[in-house]
Formats: sequence, structure tokens, C-alpha cells
Amino acid sequence: MGFNKWYFRLAKYTPWLLRALMNILKNKEITGFVPQKFTGLAYVDYALLKDIPRLRVVAKTTVKEACRNGSKGPVYEAQSYYNDFGFSLSAIRQPVHYWWGTLDMSVDRVHAEAVEREVPNAIMHFRQNEGHLSMYIKGFEEAMKIIKTNDATQSFN
Repeated sequence: MGFNKWYFRLAKYTPWLLRALMNILKNKEITGFVPQKFTGLAYVDYALLKDIPRLRVVAKTTVKEACRNGSKGPVYEAQSYYNDFGFSLSAIRQPVHYWWGTLDMSVDRVHAEAVEREVPNAIMHFRQNEGHLSMYIKGFEEAMKIIKTNDATQSFN
């Protein structure tokens, strides 16, 4: 899980440190890329990060936007991954679209398999030779089409 592993561990055990680091990072200009061995990303994802202009856009729309008003919210969200949500996946009745790339090294396959197995209306989008980040780029248009074609006012019982 590379950076993700440390991100979530810091959120759980030293949230104050993660908040401080994120507040520093939100103001940093990206000038280079981190060596692949430190990222824990598949090559298909790492290749995207080597494109500095694209990396700046990704950082601006993820970390920098999430921390625009401070890092307390994103750190709180990361901490919530360790909490029981008070319901099981089998209780989710509305359709859930789940995209997962077979080369994803940030989210383990067991997560996708749990959604597929336990959510009654799961619609799985497994993509061969895609990673975590490449799914955002290559799957975004498909996801937007699906969202646009569904009636947002429809209720599910």
C-alpha cells in the first residue's frame, strides 16, 4: 500500500502529525516525483505520476482541495476507516457501482470481493491492467455517464 499504509497508520496513531504534514503539503508546489519504490504503486499508476503537469492537477483536485480549509476533515475521514459503521454491507439496498483495477496496489482485491459478495445490488466494474489512479482517469467518463443516466430522485426500499 506504499504511502497509503503510512497515511492511515498516522491517522490512527498520530493524527496530529498527519494533520501537520498535510497542512504543509497543501501549500507545496510539485516540482518532481517520488521514486516508485516509496509509492507502493503499480507501474501503470506510477507512470501517471511521472507526468508533472498531470501530477499537479491530481494533487490540486485531491490533497490540496481536501485540505483547503485545513486538514482536520481528511484526517477524521481516514480515522473512520478503523470504526464500525454500525451496519453490514448486506444492508445496503441501492445499487452500488464499484470500480477496481486488477493492478491496484492501494486497495486490496478483498475489498472489491467483499462488496461483490455482500452488497445485494453491487455492480462490479473490474478492469484488467488498471491500477488505483489509472481507474480514476480511465473510468471517470464511464462513471459520470452512469451517474447522469440514473434518476437522482429515485428512492430504494
